[in-house]
Amino acid sequence: MPSDDEIRQRLDAMPAEKRRQLAEALDQIALLDDLQSGKCKRAPEVTMKAIQGDPESIYMRSEMYQKGWCIAKDLDHFHSDLEQAATLGVASASSDIGIYLLRGDAGYKRNIPMARAWFEKGIAQGNQPRSLLMLGALLLSGDGGPKDGMRGVHLLEQAADARETDIQTSSRALAFLASGYIQGDLLPRNLSEGRKYALRGARQCDAASMNIAATSYALETPPDLVDAYAWANVATAHGDDATNADAVRIRSDAEKRMTTSAIAQAQTLSRTLAVCLPK
Repeated sequence: MPSDDEIRQRLDAMPAEKRRQLAEALDQIALLDDLQSGKCKRAPEVTMKAIQGDPESIYMRSEMYQKGWCIAKDLDHFHSDLEQAATLGVASASSDIGIYLLRGDAGYKRNIPMARAWFEKGIAQGNQPRSLLMLGALLLSGDGGPKDGMRGVHLLEQAADARETDIQTSSRALAFLASGYIQGDLLPRNLSEGRKYALRGARQCDAASMNIAATSYALETPPDLVDAYAWANVATAHGDDATNADAVRIRSDAEKRMTTSAIAQAQTLSRTLAVCLPK
């Protein structure tokens, strides 16, 4: 772990804009910790700024009403604040509304065409990664409106490029593109194209992408079972329970068709695939 002096030197070496962004991110983390923990020392600050019309504070207050952080839960006030924040230009609020409408939860009735409209708003307000991901997927599937494969892929690629601001959404977009090309359901089947996206996701420590990469090797003609086994084996160290179960299944399916020497080769290969550190 770097010393305090080393940390200070690194901060001093940062461009001013990067330092400002980091300070804002750390302040946001501290604010969320205060509200979630029930300390509520900064709740009056949020409330006052919201009353004064600060869009981000209105958005934060909507979450307080939804989660019951420092104030009583209130669905009507949650909706009112969330929609006001979105109207005032908070792209994350627009994405939230779109996702709630898509799923039919948080007090919103399911309405996919309206969800599309909110995702469009989130994109217009600043290419919000979740809006790029969700609208891209809807354009590929045609749910709630017309299909547009070319724009759908473009939006998903933009979401995939958002690693610096939202690595989780970036990984989901990469996995979606990888799966689409490999399964050949929403996109023309192309194993090499799908694997390209899957390996990008794997470098971001995304176990789902590792599983998709493994599947792409298993589907080759003839199948590359060594690589399939190796990637599934790596995935078992990085996913949640469901993703790890998929990895074990993919590895087991490959193992049944492999010789003892091929399994040993795959196990050796998996130790060289140091794409990221295990959890």
